Amino acid sequence: MSLLDENLHKLDMPSDGLKASGWAKVYKLDVTETLQTWAKFMAESGIFHQNDLVWNGPRRPCVIHPSSVDNPCDFFLYLDLVGEEGVKEMSGSTQLILDTGTAIHGMMQYYQESRAKQKGYQYEAEVGFNPDNNKNCKVLRMAGHADGVSMGWPTAVKIVWEYKTISRKGFERLTSPHKAHVKQVHLYMLAVGAPVAFIVYICKDNSEIKTFKVKFSENVWRPLLERIFYIRECAKFMKDPEKRIGPSCRRCKHLKVCEPDLSNVREFGRLHTRFS
Repeated sequence: MSLLDENLHKLDMPSDGLKASGWAKVYKLDVTETLQTWAKFMAESGIFHQNDLVWNGPRRPCVIHPSSVDNPCDFFLYLDLVGEEGVKEMSGSTQLILDTGTAIHGMMQYYQESRAKQKGYQYEAEVGFNPDNNKNCKVLRMAGHADGVSMGWPTAVKIVWEYKTISRKGFERLTSPHKAHVKQVHLYMLAVGAPVAFIVYICKDNSEIKTFKVKFSENVWRPLLERIFYIRECAKFMKDPEKRIGPSCRRCKHLKVCEPDLSNVREFGRLHTRFS
């Protein structure tokens, strides 16, 4: 029996409770038009709303972070779990990219919060979870926060909202959500008990929006949880998992602790689209 099967009974898995007609409402919803229309309406109507943004918030140590689970190196996640904080070298331009993302996240949350208040449904921004306040997170040793969680629109079930800013070049290539983001929102859905998530991509060049609906799927959560339980087992017995050595190691926050042999690794890896 796998580690996942041994522990699966400890988790509360999301249950949608929706009929086909309810899912049809979810998948037919045009999020782009809704947000654009609401932004225009708020400006024209002078609707005042204020929310607080969290800049450079500290990450909780000794946990798995959903935003890191697509990292292909098991040793990276292991070091996070055993409490190694690491040192991330950040250029000024990279920090500005992250801060731009934070500001746009606040803008999207501002639209959602004000619309929920006016239309009479529930929306909460920055929904945090950790082993101290969440059963599933205690089992997984996981902590993080979803950008937003709504209930009552367009259906009665909970919906996780995840906002991603992206360059124009990357935006134009988008035909489906990135696998890393699908994995990330699956852990959010598991934490808050939501059967569906909306991943909203905002182009930083022209503010165009693309939204993808993600249904909680065993094809995603099973291999994801199998890996997390494996990392947990390694941490329990202080047994180092395998390192995955490659060009990205040079930019890894755990480089000094890991000390990988990079003598035969090329200097630059393939460039990936930046998200924030």
